[in-house]
Amino acid sequence: MQNRKVTFYEECLTLGRFLSRAEKEALYKYLLETKRNTYRAGAKTLLQDDFLTVYVANGEIQYGIEDKHVHYVAREINSAEFCPAIRKLSLHVPKFLKVIRLERFFAQAEVDILSNFPLPGDNQQPEGGFGINAIPFYDLKYYSNGRGMLRGFLKKFENSNSEILTKLRTL
Repeated sequence: MQNRKVTFYEECLTLGRFLSRAEKEALYKYLLETKRNTYRAGAKTLLQDDFLTVYVANGEIQYGIEDKHVHYVAREINSAEFCPAIRKLSLHVPKFLKVIRLERFFAQAEVDILSNFPLPGDNQQPEGGFGINAIPFYDLKYYSNGRGMLRGFLKKFENSNSEILTKLRTL
């Protein structure tokens, strides 16, 4: 058997609640880059069928569209119950913007799931409820700590997490 070096991304799949805020943000950006085509295909399916199921790490995500809003529910694989709707996003925008918004929504959902339902690993996950960032990474208010979108727009470019992103991109 050959020993293979574990990538930082593979390590993130097992860290769960031990992921730092900066690591989650970098993971969000990394997922947007590397899974854009998958997200785009998923967005088109969701817009057509109003329903989509995705499996990430040790979690299952079910997306649904109701009244021009997308939401998702999640559960640990092989668990009987889903957490109630976790995030909701308005789709009252032109169709080409819907796909872009859904791509960002999918990346955020996957980061949420990786934080709560990681793959089994060395780190024993603490018991507890479903934890998420109150303000998602796709919202400019995240970058200004809730103090406005314009301030968030300016701060977004200052906040790069380039070291963590480089680690994620490195095989």
